Amino acid sequence: MPEPFDVSEYAAYLKKRWKFWVVACGSAGCIALAVSLLLPRKYTATVSIVIQPASSRSGSVASPVYLESLKMYETFASSDVIFQQALERFHLRGPDSPSAETLKKKILEVVKLRDTRILQISATLSDPAQALGFAQYIAAETVRLNQGVTGAVNQDALSAAEKEAAAARDALDRAEAEWTKFPESGAVDALQEELSSLADLKARTQRELMDADVNVASLRASPEHGGGRLAAAEARSALLAHQAASTAQEFERRNAHLSSVLARRNVLQSRVDSSRKIYESAEMRLQELRGSSGLDVDRLKILDNGTLPTRPSFPKTVRNIEAAVLFALIASLIYLSISFTTMRRAPARYRLSA
Repeated sequence: MPEPFDVSEYAAYLKKRWKFWVVACGSAGCIALAVSLLLPRKYTATVSIVIQPASSRSGSVASPVYLESLKMYETFASSDVIFQQALERFHLRGPDSPSAETLKKKILEVVKLRDTRILQISATLSDPAQALGFAQYIAAETVRLNQGVTGAVNQDALSAAEKEAAAARDALDRAEAEWTKFPESGAVDALQEELSSLADLKARTQRELMDADVNVASLRASPEHGGGRLAAAEARSALLAHQAASTAQEFERRNAHLSSVLARRNVLQSRVDSSRKIYESAEMRLQELRGSSGLDVDRLKILDNGTLPTRPSFPKTVRNIEAAVLFALIASLIYLSISFTTMRRAPARYRLSA
C-alpha cells in the first residue's frame, strides 16, 4: 500500500539535491547567453506621427468611435509603394532576397496607439542608423502621401464648386434674360386700367339693359301696348343685350389675359430671386474654398523623429536567460518530483541508499 504524501520529506528531498537545481539552471542560462551572443543583432527605431483632427471634428476628438477610425492611417504608412521605395533607397533588397511582403513583416511595424491620435512607425534592421533612417523615410512619405491625397481632394472640391457656381450663374442669366423680355410694369398697369374700364362699361350696360327690359315690360302691360314705342323699346333692349354680352366676353378675355400675365410675372420674379440666392450661395462657397488653406480634413505631422537605438531589440539576452532559467527550474522540479515518487515506491533498503 502506497504511503501518504509527506510534504516535509518532499522538501528535504529537493533541498538535498540543490546541486541539481544549480547545475540545471546555470547550464540553461549559459546556453541561452551563448545563443543570444551568437545571434545577429537587430535594432528597432521608432518615429511618431500625430494625427491633427479637422476643425469640424474638434468636438469629437475624444470620441472612441473617432479614435478607432484613425486606424485607417495605418494603411497609409503600410503602403506597398512606399515600402518598396524605402527598400530601394536603402539598398535592402538583392536578387536572393525574400518577397517584399516577407521583408515588410520582418522590418516594418505600424501601430496606431489605442485611444490616442498617435501613429507609431517602427523599423527593425541590423544597422541602427539604417533602421532610424528607414523609419524616418516611411514617416515622411506617409505625411507627404496624406498631403497629396488632401491636395487632390481640395482640387476636386474646388473644381466642383467652380462648376456649381458657373451653372448657377448661367441659370441666373437665363432667368434675368426672360425677365427683361417680360412687359414692363407700365404695360401691366395699362392692362389693369383697360380691365377696370371694361368692368365699368359692363356694369353700366347691365344697368341700362335692366332699365330697358323694365320699360319693355311696362309697355307690354299697357292697354294700347305703346304702339311704335314698344317696338323701339324692344329694339333698344336687344341692342343693349348684344352690347352687354360683347362687353362681358371682352372682359373675360382681358381678365384671363391679365391673370396669365401676372402669373407669368410672378413665376419669372420667383425664378430670378431663387436663382440669385443659389448663385450667391455657390459663389460664397467657392470663395471660402479659394480663401481657405485646404479642405477640412485630418492632417498628419511628425511628432517625434526618433532617436538612434543603442540597445538591440533582438535578441533580448536578459529575457532569454530568464526564460531559460525558468524553464530549467520547472523541468528540474518535474524531474525531481517524478524521481521522488519513484523512490517512495521502491523498497525501504533502496530508499535509504537514495
